[in-house]
Amino acid sequence: MENLADDYTRIHEQLYHLFDGVVETLVRIKRNKIKLAIMTNGTSEGQRGKLRRFNIEKFFDYIYIEDEVGYGKPDMKIYEYMLQETKVESNKIVMVGDNLIWDIEPAQKLDIYTLWINTKNLSLENYGIKPDRTIQKISDIIELIE
Repeated sequence: MENLADDYTRIHEQLYHLFDGVVETLVRIKRNKIKLAIMTNGTSEGQRGKLRRFNIEKFFDYIYIEDEVGYGKPDMKIYEYMLQETKVESNKIVMVGDNLIWDIEPAQKLDIYTLWINTKNLSLENYGIKPDRTIQKISDIIELIE
């Protein structure tokens, strides 16, 4: 049974992929001298493993992982922790996320500007959450910063 679980985990992890344009977008953001943070749920080993596997860890000035911080999205505590650690005022931060409930709603409660990546073309009417801006793909961020 343990082998089955390990096999499932290994196969599942092989299915992970970056959104199209992520690396190019991160390069251009860093070229504009914008500091980046990543906030993710899960284990330290799993999440840092993904960052290394896709060779994107180097782009982030701050990394907040549920397992390391002690709480994860959508818990407001991780957002408050990020604000305390970065010492950046909430109205100077942009939260980019693909989940309205876990990424966008808690950030808005702290006056953080929100950018929702709606890759699945979902309707906002079903959620009662209105992001400050919606984009279809990660590379759309480029036009907002350049």
